[in-house]
Amino acid sequence: HGPGISFATLAALPLITLSGSVLLQRQLEETAKARGMQLRSQSEVRHVQTAIAMVQAGVGAAIVPRLALPTVLGSGLLALPIIDPVMMRRIGILTRRGAALRPTAARLARHVQGSLARQSFTPSLDTVAL
Repeated sequence: HGPGISFATLAALPLITLSGSVLLQRQLEETAKARGMQLRSQSEVRHVQTAIAMVQAGVGAAIVPRLALPTVLGSGLLALPIIDPVMMRRIGILTRRGAALRPTAARLARHVQGSLARQSFTPSLDTVAL
């Protein structure tokens, strides 16, 4: 599997969760239920930067989408993919069939595709832990 963290190990940690990420929370809860586990939610925050600061302060671990992580993490932080099970979610840009994207939307689409390509991105959920 390579470096990462198992869901079982993660479930044993005090977690900092993102309140605005309903789909992420649902996916985590479904995975926990399927494995007969319960997540230990310590705190709920609205912003990824707040979650990262709380992790850095030693409050717990945070599960955040990889795309939401800053390029450079602070000192003492480590981003690990969840590897057992591997957790992925689909991202995409929806358009109306036959309609061309407006210039601003086309630039956004190119930016997202370029960013993902530069990162050799495999969509997954990452945890930030000390």
